[in-house]
Amino acid sequence: MSFVKRNLEKQIIPSFPGKESTFEADVLSVIYETERAALEALVPPGLRLRGEPAVEVAMNVFHKTNFSVAYKESALAICVTDEKNRIDGKYIVAMTLDTDIGTFLRREANGFPKKIGDVNANYSGDRFTAYCARHGVCYASFSSDCSREPNDKRFADIAAQFTKTVSKESSVIAAFDYIWPMGLRKRVKPLLQPMWLHMQPTETKAGFGEVNLNWSKHDPWASLLVVKVLGSTITSGHITLTNADDKYYTEIDPETFLPYSFSSLGEPPEN
Repeated sequence: MSFVKRNLEKQIIPSFPGKESTFEADVLSVIYETERAALEALVPPGLRLRGEPAVEVAMNVFHKTNFSVAYKESALAICVTDEKNRIDGKYIVAMTLDTDIGTFLRREANGFPKKIGDVNANYSGDRFTAYCARHGVCYASFSSDCSREPNDKRFADIAAQFTKTVSKESSVIAAFDYIWPMGLRKRVKPLLQPMWLHMQPTETKAGFGEVNLNWSKHDPWASLLVVKVLGSTITSGHITLTNADDKYYTEIDPETFLPYSFSSLGEPPEN
């Protein structure tokens, strides 16, 4: 036993290809139009923007999981294409959870930009409201009212960008993230990786959406300006998230990726 490890092969935590996480969930998704320049500024190397300049802000209420934890999770996502594998999907820009269970399981080990915070939601009938806050700032609140029509007639077409499957023959969506392999892989470069997301809905409905973003230096969701809210969906059902095989991973140059590597960290405290 030693604090210094020379045989790194024995210290590798595997990437668990094929491992599945399952969830029973209610999902609120609100789509809004933003400025293309703001999106281009935050897309890391290995991905490129796809489709209209739109953002999905979502709340997942996980009632049951196969790892015995029920929790709530908010997420910010944009549409992208994997440049090497030519796979369309969505890049998860930021996430906030009401539990720390995900910080190791899906942040350190699998790269999703998860932070613990104040996250809550209420779903009743055709109304679903949600918010997320950290460090005393509610940086995102959003809602759906499915008794009303979507805000914009383009909503269905633009929302379809976010639910596009990896191929016509497939039923899974690619959710991209990055892992900096600090002892977690035998590779020494950051990895761009897809996770396969499969939704089996028992109910889906669309309606009017609202989004309010407030500036937070720790969670700068408001840097993706709300130009126009397009609409919302509420979906209930079964979600499966599966680790992709290594052949779908892309090694990224560390120096190029470094400015993008802090998305799961807060700002350091001020002196």
